[in-house]
Amino acid sequence: SKEEPTGGNNTGDIMRPAAAAAESKEEPTGVVPPDKKRPEPVVLVDGVVPYLDVASRGRALGVCRTWRTETAKPAWWPDLDARRVFAAYPGPTLGSTVLRRLVASPRFALLESVNLEACKQVTDAEIKAIAESRGATTLRAVNLNAAHGVTSRGVEHLIRACSRGLESLSLYWQPRLEDGALIALSQSPSRKTLKRLNLAGCQRLTDRGVEAVARTCTVLTKLDITRCPRLTDATLSAIGEALGRNLEELVCYADSALTDAGLAHLANARPRRLARLDLCGAREITSASIAAVVASPARWTLRELNLSWCVAIDDRAGLALARHCKRLESLSFHGILGITDATVDALAASPVATTLTTLDVNGCARITDYRRATDRLHRLFPRVAVWVVHR
Repeated sequence: SKEEPTGGNNTGDIMRPAAAAAESKEEPTGVVPPDKKRPEPVVLVDGVVPYLDVASRGRALGVCRTWRTETAKPAWWPDLDARRVFAAYPGPTLGSTVLRRLVASPRFALLESVNLEACKQVTDAEIKAIAESRGATTLRAVNLNAAHGVTSRGVEHLIRACSRGLESLSLYWQPRLEDGALIALSQSPSRKTLKRLNLAGCQRLTDRGVEAVARTCTVLTKLDITRCPRLTDATLSAIGEALGRNLEELVCYADSALTDAGLAHLANARPRRLARLDLCGAREITSASIAAVVASPARWTLRELNLSWCVAIDDRAGLALARHCKRLESLSFHGILGITDATVDALAASPVATTLTTLDVNGCARITDYRRATDRLHRLFPRVAVWVVHR
């Protein structure tokens, strides 16, 4: 038999050199091919940091030099919650020192919101540090609720420093706040941008300060003046005349000096966006002014109405609500003896019977079964889940 020449037609012999060549071209273990480079750390940071909470962003600062540089960009730090600072650094002075250093750092150069709620350690010194920082010029929201160490002068200093203009300012339970801070607000750039203002519990305020804000802050839509005992109808008149048209929320809880004379200005403004009105404890308000308000375009937008302890009100207000309101979801007549079954029956026959989810008639002794011993009220208002607003 003849021997086959070397390099004959044997398929295995032909493929073997090709496989060996391919093997020789494989990259050594652990070497990344040039066309399969790993992503840059900067790209990873940009894709991750926006989804991290503040604590995780703080930990990201310690990953490596690149992550620290990228994570420390001001764009990633628009919010400063001082409550976290004081929780992490307890003590009479340590937390305040850390807070002042933070607001002075480049990381917080583009601040948009500062939350100092219930931070007892915060004083005018910390407020001054915030006001003098680069971040103050970009602030849009400030929360000083129950920060009792801050004076009216400190608030005034911060307001003047917010050159971009605030959209939200919360000063709940600031017993040292005076009219001067509100006068400063009415003269600052924030007068053109402020939309939400909470002055609840600021007992030193008078008509002078609140009226100045109402007449100059023309885009204000949400205002809370709960428990401001020195306010009178002059304030309510200014609110109605200057803001009534576009006002969305007005809370006058426990402002017993208000009367129909002030509320009439709100009704005359024909509010078209009013969604919440709280007049709890306004003992001089009568059914006539309530009927005038709900007969305005507010009948289409009103969602929440609190008339608890408005003891001068009677069924005429209830019948007006039944006649005009279309989308009411929360209603309280708590403690009003002038409300009877006539109001309940009228509401049950109106569109609000299917929209109400909160209804408080406790203390309305002239309403049959106002204590809900039977299922009468449940049958008339099937969607109501909350029956007690005040305890």
